[in-house]
Amino acid sequence: MKKYLKLLSFLSLMMFGFTSFAGNTDTIEVKSDSIMLKNDEKFALKNKLFFDIETKGFFVDNEFKRQVAYGYTLPGMRVVPRLTYFLQENVSLSLGFSALRYWGLEIYPRYLYSSVPEYSAKNNQHTIHFLPFMRFDWKINDKLSFTLGNIDNSEGHGLDVALWNSELSLSQDYEEGMQLKYQSMIGEDELWVNWQNFNLKNDIDRESLLMGWSGNKNIYWNNYMDALSFSYAFLWQHHGGELDTLTTLPLDHWTNGNIGVNYIHLIGKKYFQFFFLSFDYFFSKALKNDTWFFKDGHAWFAKATLYGSNYSARIGYYYSHQMISLYGSPFFSNLAERNPNAYYPDNHLLYGRFDYNLTKTKTFNITAFTELFYKLDTKTNIQTEDRNLSISIGLKMEYDDSFFIKTKRSVINTWR
Repeated sequence: MKKYLKLLSFLSLMMFGFTSFAGNTDTIEVKSDSIMLKNDEKFALKNKLFFDIETKGFFVDNEFKRQVAYGYTLPGMRVVPRLTYFLQENVSLSLGFSALRYWGLEIYPRYLYSSVPEYSAKNNQHTIHFLPFMRFDWKINDKLSFTLGNIDNSEGHGLDVALWNSELSLSQDYEEGMQLKYQSMIGEDELWVNWQNFNLKNDIDRESLLMGWSGNKNIYWNNYMDALSFSYAFLWQHHGGELDTLTTLPLDHWTNGNIGVNYIHLIGKKYFQFFFLSFDYFFSKALKNDTWFFKDGHAWFAKATLYGSNYSARIGYYYSHQMISLYGSPFFSNLAERNPNAYYPDNHLLYGRFDYNLTKTKTFNITAFTELFYKLDTKTNIQTEDRNLSISIGLKMEYDDSFFIKTKRSVINTWR
């Protein structure tokens, strides 16, 4: 029994670790999906209606230096209210909307945001950025679940920070597509498709979609006090399609990915819960045509992370050569974001991050965080820069809850 309890404790900490940092979210709180959460409640779900609400308030100040990245401040709030109805014990339909407000911004381009949007002079919304929320959830069994519609990207699909910028959990709209999740005692896997742009005949915008696969497998020993985890991810970005009739641009396929090995030691104390060492190899490659600045590139990332009951601290060293990270911070790419003609032949970076939960409950938490980027390389293909430290500091307040409303008595539209 003690071994079983230790395994459960270790697995919960593993989940905590992967979703908090290896999974590239800046939140220490771990949340289950709506179906699993409600299955913890001791009553049947079929024909029951719930009101779910998810709210994020945030303030992020990015003090970035030199050519590598644009600095900016990101203040705002997103609210996602929705109704969730269980058609079966394991099948639910959610309908609602997402409302995003950036402080001081009155004009919002009318499209899906993958980060901070670009200005548009037409086809805009005013005051608030509204989008519908529509989702089917199907819990196939205790290990496998499927989502169709607005898929869950709140935890960055378990991707490493070098592949998925943690700020996207604040600025990116809910992805739309399909998602398959598998979870067992030895690891987890996730397959997803994010359909970013559907193009019409004679459309000026190209078809665009992202396919991804991520996961990890774990080996335990020493009475579950230690573990070795093997992580992996593959991203495939597609641009172009058969209906691209107004453009002569070629079909584009780009990839990112990584494989990694991680050592985890369970300490079990309040202020030192467990220790995490990881080493990852990353790659980027243009599979179709030469539309990228670099045809292919690679990177290495060594990290050490310490977790406590209400904090986590990480340091790491990152090296890359001709690497382009599709959705990671510009600091993990060899291109200079502020100058499209500049690049770093080699990218040497010291990385640090500290997260602290000021308050945390089952449904509400306040997180303060600091992220540091210190570039050791000073030379681009154009000029030599000073060594510099860039810093991102932020505060995030989250509220995520579900309320039972009514039960449908029969197939007739009558409610208790």
